[in-house]
Amino acid sequence: VDFIVCQRNVNTTHIRKVIDCLSKRGIAAKITFLDDKIVKIQEETLDSDLYIPKVLNEFGMYYVALLEKLGAHLINSYKGIAICRDKILATLFLKSINICIPPTYIVNSVEALKELINLHPIIVKPFRISESYGHRKTCIIQNWKDICKLGDIGKPIFVQKFLLTNGWDRKLYVIGDKVYGVMRPSFLRKSQIKRFKLSEELVETALKIG
Repeated sequence: VDFIVCQRNVNTTHIRKVIDCLSKRGIAAKITFLDDKIVKIQEETLDSDLYIPKVLNEFGMYYVALLEKLGAHLINSYKGIAICRDKILATLFLKSINICIPPTYIVNSVEALKELINLHPIIVKPFRISESYGHRKTCIIQNWKDICKLGDIGKPIFVQKFLLTNGWDRKLYVIGDKVYGVMRPSFLRKSQIKRFKLSEELVETALKIG
């Protein structure tokens, strides 16, 4: 098993724990760092039975595309990773398979946000997963002053209606035909993650997305 990581300065503690678990089961695993790797496209070969891309930049995405063309077994596919890295593409995909999503907008200027906040509070997110606005990856906008605090946030701007919840973010993970749900407090990087019970509807939705 080969875990693909783009840079040596990222935290790989969780990956190394997985490698230790695999080693105890007699499965060889390693981490390949791409920051100093030279890829000769014509001569690249496969040396692992399974590749798991983690923490990818643009170089990493091209490397995953090459591995896929060579017939590598990947978790996940190049297409799947590309969609997950881009909130706009992910939203379009969810819409195409009739998954219920909050009211979502794409705008090309900060001024356009003023019209949206007249409708309801909004949440502004970087459309690429690796980007952030200042120290927070999402910003709740309720008035013009909040918009002015954004500064230069790049374009296009990905916007959704802000839906008040109980303060917990929930994520679903699909492994084969099994679905697992985990939750943690919103906006907190260091927090306890715990499992939660899934309804039949959530399981069906997760398996539909794939």
